[in-house]
Amino acid sequence: MSSTLDNMNRCGVGWFKMDEASGNAIDSKGNAIGTPSNVKRISDKDRNSIEFNGVNSYVQFNQRIIPIGNKSIRFKIKPYPTSSIKAILQTGGYNNTGIRIDQDTDNKIMVIAQNTTNILATAKSLDSLVVGEWNDVLVIFSSQKILIYVNSFTKHSITELIGLELEPTNNLIVGKTIVNYSERYFKGQICELEIYNDIISPIPNKILIYHGNQYKTYNESWQNIGTSVVENDYIFKGVDDISTIPEAAWAELKGDVELCYYTDALNKTEVSFNIETEPFTLAEEFDGQTIKIIEYTDNPTQEESIITLETEPFTFYDEVGDSFDVLHYTDDPDKTEAELEINHNYSPWDELDGDFELVTWTMEEETEVQEELKPIFKEKIEDGDLYGVTVDLSKGTINIK
Repeated sequence: MSSTLDNMNRCGVGWFKMDEASGNAIDSKGNAIGTPSNVKRISDKDRNSIEFNGVNSYVQFNQRIIPIGNKSIRFKIKPYPTSSIKAILQTGGYNNTGIRIDQDTDNKIMVIAQNTTNILATAKSLDSLVVGEWNDVLVIFSSQKILIYVNSFTKHSITELIGLELEPTNNLIVGKTIVNYSERYFKGQICELEIYNDIISPIPNKILIYHGNQYKTYNESWQNIGTSVVENDYIFKGVDDISTIPEAAWAELKGDVELCYYTDALNKTEVSFNIETEPFTLAEEFDGQTIKIIEYTDNPTQEESIITLETEPFTFYDEVGDSFDVLHYTDDPDKTEAELEINHNYSPWDELDGDFELVTWTMEEETEVQEELKPIFKEKIEDGDLYGVTVDLSKGTINIK
């Protein structure tokens, strides 16, 4: 399955994370606004959501948002126990044109589509919602069929529509019925409401690791799958998130490792992985070794290569002491001498932070350090006078004559 962001970029209509600390439910995709009434903001298992009290809580939107025809509606829901049908979201129902998605008394998801009094379909999920836990629900309208997935991408219910949908009568409302039946206010938490004007896939992206001529997956330890795999191996055995694999497990794999990525997103042409390592330097990696850099070019006019190495600041004295030899080889019979040019950006002034005093000694009464600097007499010492001047490094290069 493509990520929510990818899906939104392709066919998104509305995306309500419902993670605001207060105020309206903000549309991260479009410009719809949901105005909440009598709700609470909850942080539960690292998930921010809106909690509905089952009495008078709801969120009223200023647009219909849910399109007609092919569409996908996905949301996260944590229902509380119920003895009656509870309204999750609606644009119609009860003699109103549109759709309703409800929590039925058996905790299954129920979807009803209708045009005024004409019921187009009544569909129910195969699996029930897990009460008191977070559930992932996906409802798809595809080619006059309704598909409902609950916490599973391997199975779904499917129901035929007996007619074409019409434009909904009402704007979207979450948490209560269009006609305001008091016993059907939803009780529980909802977040991450995603609405699309096309079909999104319920199959998540999966990753297998290829190492030592074997495809592997990880589930508390490495498990070999085989030397070749098919689509179902990725779907049922693949890893959702390789960041959950501990560092100690990666250390068990010696040699080359390939990350094999599965997706059914037809518009995805590339994939990227972020690999974090402990900080290291080339010196640590190649200590005591000779590094050869070989450049290939088909340019017949190129006669030399330039290699640039970035290092921590150092001085030649740190590396070679007072002197060093440079050996130059050439097969040019006309060249009788070699010239060595060293470019550096080091100055002793770099080591002095802030302002400092420049002290000079002379047997003359006064010496000129720089035109704008006026030495100040400090004291008379043996054989001469001592002068001093304060230098401001922020004013640029200092020339002393």
